[in-house]
Amino acid sequence: MTVMDNKRNPALNVDRKNRRKKMKVVVQVFLLVLLTAILVNTVFDLKTLDQGMNNLVRDANVSQIEDLFKLNFSREGSAWNTKDSGPHNLTRVQPAPYWSTNHLLMKLRKDTGERLQFVRGDEALAEKWSLLDGAAEFAGSQIIVTSPPSGKGTVYLNGSEQAAFDATTTVSATLLGNVVGKQSIYIRHDRAKSSYLRVLLDNNVIRLEQKKEGELPKELFTYKLSDVKWGEEDLRFDKATVYSKAQTQSGARQDEPEYPINIPGKRQLEVSVTGNSVRIIADQQVILERLSIDPSIRTGGVALEAQYHEQNEKDDIYDAIFDQVTVTTEELPDHKRTVLFTSKQTGMKGAAVKARNMFDTVVDWAIDNF
Repeated sequence: MTVMDNKRNPALNVDRKNRRKKMKVVVQVFLLVLLTAILVNTVFDLKTLDQGMNNLVRDANVSQIEDLFKLNFSREGSAWNTKDSGPHNLTRVQPAPYWSTNHLLMKLRKDTGERLQFVRGDEALAEKWSLLDGAAEFAGSQIIVTSPPSGKGTVYLNGSEQAAFDATTTVSATLLGNVVGKQSIYIRHDRAKSSYLRVLLDNNVIRLEQKKEGELPKELFTYKLSDVKWGEEDLRFDKATVYSKAQTQSGARQDEPEYPINIPGKRQLEVSVTGNSVRIIADQQVILERLSIDPSIRTGGVALEAQYHEQNEKDDIYDAIFDQVTVTTEELPDHKRTVLFTSKQTGMKGAAVKARNMFDTVVDWAIDNF
C-alpha cells in the first residue's frame, strides 16, 4: 500500500493511532511495575542512604515509597517494631530455608520478649528426655535441638545415668545440622557435679573434651573430617558475598572462614565409653580407639546439645539435628545389651515416615528447579 493509499483511507490511520496508544500504555505500565519493584527493594535506611546515595536520588526514592505504600518493611533484622518506628522504615524477620519451627519461634521470642510455646513433636519420645534449656522437637526419627540466643540448648535422656561404670555405653546418631555450628553428644554428664565427657562436632572438626568437678573443660582429642562439598550457589544466601568458590578457597578473602553459614552437614557418629576408655567412629571409620579419660568422671547420663558458632554474625540461634539416635548399654560379664532409647522408625510407622520424607524431597526438588 502506498502513501497515497493511506491518505485515501482515514480509517486505517485511526487504527494505527489506536494501536500506538495501546502500545504506549503497555510500555508505561511496564515501566511503572519496574519502578515499583526497584523501590520495594531499595534499602530504606536513611543513614545508609545518606552515606551511599546521591541526595536527589534518595529524596526521589523516599517520596515515591511514601506515595505508593502505606507501610514498607525495608530492612531485615528484628520482628519487633514500636509505635515510634517510621511506617516506611520497618524491620522484618527473614527466615532462612533451614530454620526449624522452634528456630523461628525462638527468634520471635528474642525480638518480642513474649513467652511463646515451642513445638515438641512426638510426645511419647519427648517424655523420655528432660529439656534443660532451649527447645527440642521430636520429628520422626530426628531430634531437633534449638539453642537459645547466644546460649546452649540441651536435652538429657532420663534414666541414662544408671549404667554401671564398667558397662559399655554407646550413643550413635547422624548429625544433620549446618556445618557452621556446634552439635554435642554428652556421655556421663553429671549435672550435680558439673562433670562430663563430651564429643563435639564444631565446624567440621570433632573434639573430645572432659570436665572434672570444679575444673575447666580439657580438650583431649581433635580430628578434622573430610571436606564438605558445596557449590557457588550456596554463597547466594549471603547477600554481601561477591567472591566465587574458587576465590574463597584460594585465599582471595583471607578474612573469611572455610564454609558459608548455610551449608548443611551430614556426619555419622558413634561414641562408646567403657570404664575409663573412649572409642569414636565417624562416618564408619574408627578415628579414636581406647583413649583413657580421668577416672573421676564415673557417673552421669547422656545428653544432646546445640550451640551457635560466632562465625554466624547474622543469627545467634542454632539447630542441632540428631537423626536415627540410639543409646545402648552392654553389661559385663554376660554382655547383655539394653536399648535405653532409639528414634529409629520401624514397621508401618517407619514406612510412613520414609514416604513423607520422599514426598518432601520431591517437593523441595520441584521448588528448586521450577
